[in-house]
Amino acid sequence: MITTALQPATVPPEILGHIFTFLVPGTALIIPSSDLETLFRVIRTCSTWRTIALQHPHLWSDLDIRLHSWSDWETISAVRMCLKFSASTNQLRLLSIWLYIKKYINNWTSFTGFHAPMFLIPHSHRIRKLSILSPLSLTLLVLPRLVDLEVLTPGLETHPDMHIPALLERSRAKITHLTVSSILDWNALLSYASHIEVLVTEGALAATVMRDIAKGTLGVALREVKCAVAFHDCDTFLDMLEARASMTREVDFLIGVSVITKVDARCVNFSLDARQLLRVHGLAPKIHVTITEGSVT
Repeated sequence: MITTALQPATVPPEILGHIFTFLVPGTALIIPSSDLETLFRVIRTCSTWRTIALQHPHLWSDLDIRLHSWSDWETISAVRMCLKFSASTNQLRLLSIWLYIKKYINNWTSFTGFHAPMFLIPHSHRIRKLSILSPLSLTLLVLPRLVDLEVLTPGLETHPDMHIPALLERSRAKITHLTVSSILDWNALLSYASHIEVLVTEGALAATVMRDIAKGTLGVALREVKCAVAFHDCDTFLDMLEARASMTREVDFLIGVSVITKVDARCVNFSLDARQLLRVHGLAPKIHVTITEGSVT
């Protein structure tokens, strides 16, 4: 990859920057760890290459970690090297971690000891943004500099979201943006985050969230709710609309893609009825609805 024929003194800095950008992809850590090891060895021994590396901190501080499984040692090794290098600089490099494990675990309750990757633990004090899109326990993490937390694990009977209040209590972090797919106790989050976004993927939960907003039980921290809900019957959908209409406080509530799989006569004209219902209450969120059975889309 890097040979003695490539002398930094004879190559313009912008070219070296392009080389470094190519060798350390910021969107997905798919580069062989052996190549990264060679690159970082050169960086440690050559001040010119080190200067170039320090000019591109986003490449090794904003990590998009996509593990196929826990045995994906090639990727894990590359991640470890990026974390070690970012920690070796004189400046404090805060980390943005986007973590996804392809081998999705459907039965979360069988994996109560399935913790976040151990290689993150030594660097947890530097993490400012963490996105977890796999069922991982958060009980081992302490994140004092965390400002943005996203935990999205839809489709699980028991969500790791339950660990969020304890995590925020341990970390004493000042969260400015929190995104969750469900939560057992909404009020437990309100004192920790100034902006809470909920991604709802289940119709009944969507109606529950709206009623809680209408009652004021969610406080003022909840600013945005996004729905990507598959409604399996018309009753659930209409229940959600009625709950939404009862809201009196302005909250951005976007119903992204709602699907009704069982349509009856009440749903034939629901598109007009829904908009009219919300318009009467002065609420007009964007509604995009697709019906898989029926004549209205």
